[in-house]
Amino acid sequence: MKNIEIQIVNRIAELRKAKGMTITDLASKAGLSPSQISRIERHHVSPPISTLSEIADALNAKVIDFFKDEEENLSFLVHRNQDAYERIEHGGKTYHIPFYSNIYRMMEPVIFVVPPHTSLVKEMRHAGEEYMYILEGSVDFLYGREVYHLERHDSVYYKGNIPHGTFNDGDAEGTVLSVVTSRQNLYNGVMVHRLLKEAPSDELRPYDDA
Repeated sequence: MKNIEIQIVNRIAELRKAKGMTITDLASKAGLSPSQISRIERHHVSPPISTLSEIADALNAKVIDFFKDEEENLSFLVHRNQDAYERIEHGGKTYHIPFYSNIYRMMEPVIFVVPPHTSLVKEMRHAGEEYMYILEGSVDFLYGREVYHLERHDSVYYKGNIPHGTFNDGDAEGTVLSVVTSRQNLYNGVMVHRLLKEAPSDELRPYDDA
């Protein structure tokens, strides 16, 4: 188990005991078996978000309550100019991701570079909202059926569930700051980071909020 998963499981056991519930009590209210709860609390399995939701309901709590300690640990982060970014090549673009080791956050900042004469590989859809700011150069942005040419210091803010994508018909590369926010980031680990790491470069898989 990762450290964050251990903290979540420990928080479940802490809340259960604080409410005077046995493992059998919690299992009965959550619609799970006592052995499932026992295996979770003994760190033998990592509960999926659906199971966490059932346990939270049984404890009269919210799933985010299980992340309490982690949220406090991530209340303030600094990324210095000499600190490392995670660099990912995907779909003809280069992505630089700060805070990549602190994955349980609501907002996910990414800086990416779009080379000149880069076509759109595939439209993307995702949960939550996104903000993009053009740091250098220019890019072309498809949103729904409209294409917007964005110059340096232009920015856009939009819902991620509409098909969209960034490409570059110009002669110079464009550098973009993007910030994505979704509650699925907090529950399942930052989603754009996982998408870039796991999806083939010619396929951008959509994701949805839990």
